[in-house]
Amino acid sequence: MATTISNQTPKSNPATANEPAKVAAREETKDNEIAVTWREEEPAHYILQIQSLPFLLEILSESQVAFEAFEASGHKWSLILHREYENEHVYLSPYLRIMDIQHLGHNWKIDALIKFFVYHQGMNRYITIQDGKVKRFSAKKEESGFSRLMLLTKFIQENTCKFGVEVFVVNPEKEKGECCCSILDLHPETNPVTWPIENFSNSSGLRSFEFGMGNSE
Repeated sequence: MATTISNQTPKSNPATANEPAKVAAREETKDNEIAVTWREEEPAHYILQIQSLPFLLEILSESQVAFEAFEASGHKWSLILHREYENEHVYLSPYLRIMDIQHLGHNWKIDALIKFFVYHQGMNRYITIQDGKVKRFSAKKEESGFSRLMLLTKFIQENTCKFGVEVFVVNPEKEKGECCCSILDLHPETNPVTWPIENFSNSSGLRSFEFGMGNSE
């Protein structure tokens, strides 16, 4: 999903229409824990393009801005940009918020791997940012991301700003079937099965004949 906004785009904040998100203390990720790579392919799940730097600065006059929700890995999410200060420098902090949590019930937990993207016009490629850690979203923590990830001055020379997100849930809730068979209970020593194979070295896709053992075939 792609979203493009400019100073002609009506200001809206659909992601904050619900109750304010519960955010745990800002995550401190050490620089040596962040993996930064390059890639040409666009983010698979969400792209945000802001068509002018002045409009980005105008947006970030608020402490945080949430953008249009998108669907990925069976859930709805929203990219959040936070403005944070440290030592008189202004930083951009990208976070991801899970949306539509009303149907998840109580004490829900969702683990996910997150990648953030920033487009570099000079290189015509995306900077991919991740730390390889599974982020846990829950009723107590609806946002996760990187605090003070990049200086806002990094965008001064860019005519447009493009950000992206990929999110992969690692514990999807699925119906899980169970199949359990204990070989020890079948007593193969009292009912051996012999399967002679001729010309084994030149065979492929082997499948034995059906045989019975215990109450199973």
